[in-house]
Amino acid sequence: MPAAARELAGTVLGSDALIWSTPTYHGSVSGSFKNALDWLILLAERDPPYLTNKQVGLVATAGGVQGLQAVNSMEFVVRALRGWSVPLVQPVAQSWQTFDPDGRLADDMVAAQLRELGELGAEVVRVAPVPGRRHVQLRRRRPGRACGRRLARQPPGATPALARPDRRLAGLAAPWS
Repeated sequence: MPAAARELAGTVLGSDALIWSTPTYHGSVSGSFKNALDWLILLAERDPPYLTNKQVGLVATAGGVQGLQAVNSMEFVVRALRGWSVPLVQPVAQSWQTFDPDGRLADDMVAAQLRELGELGAEVVRVAPVPGRRHVQLRRRRPGRACGRRLARQPPGATPALARPDRRLAGLAAPWS
């Protein structure tokens, strides 16, 4: 079993909420995103199993305007794994115009929508009672930071901008390959 698969499963298990992001391929999630999801089988024997009662924010990018199809696919997977998708989703249409050549957000409206998705996900985690889970007040993110993309790339030991050390929000994003 690859160490990266164990690390992914451990991160998901230790998170209070997740943000999933994938490019849209042929009306669904990318193969690399689906492969990452397949490793969540490592959580099957946990108690509780899989994503039980975890909140998941959903983001999909598309070259055209069909990003919602991938969001719908991810929503089915969240339910199958016993999680909850937050009510606000974020399909990013014509993503080739939304990001600059370095992969940074260039569209202020999409940036605001991603911030809102992250804040809603954090609020759902804060107010949703889950037995055995501590609830704390979350700090606001610094403006201009993309949700899942920046969370996954912070240096070791850094506190995610959406969370305090006792609150974990993880991002699962598929690469553009």
